[in-house]
Amino acid sequence: MPEQLIIPAELAAIMRAHVQRCNPEEACGILAGSSNVVKHVLPVTNELHSPFKFRMAPEEQLQAFLWLEQNDLEMVAYYHSHPAGPDHLSETDLLQFFYPGVISVLVYPKNSTWQIKGFIIEGNITKEITIAPWQAK
Repeated sequence: MPEQLIIPAELAAIMRAHVQRCNPEEACGILAGSSNVVKHVLPVTNELHSPFKFRMAPEEQLQAFLWLEQNDLEMVAYYHSHPAGPDHLSETDLLQFFYPGVISVLVYPKNSTWQIKGFIIEGNITKEITIAPWQAK
């Protein structure tokens, strides 16, 4: 599993804007890319419209998966927000984790800005990973 996820600044901004638009409800979506580099943000409606839980709308999620396939990309991560915190995955997040091998990205508020953390979930073990901005070389 990767030790970091690379999210270009402009894509992190798209994800944060989606989270802000959905606030105070949890936002959710898919981060498309390859290896550990995000190349597209695919927002998906939280069909629960809840500030404490999310479930991706099935039809939108299916369309996102088809888009991934058509564009030869993979789901490197999924994201969701905790509009009122906490800054770690909740028990519900862990119980409803359905994507082995996929990074879980959490967006949460701190000091009036949206922060981003990444986690790898393997069985009962959750490990925080680094979220790094992409650097052109």
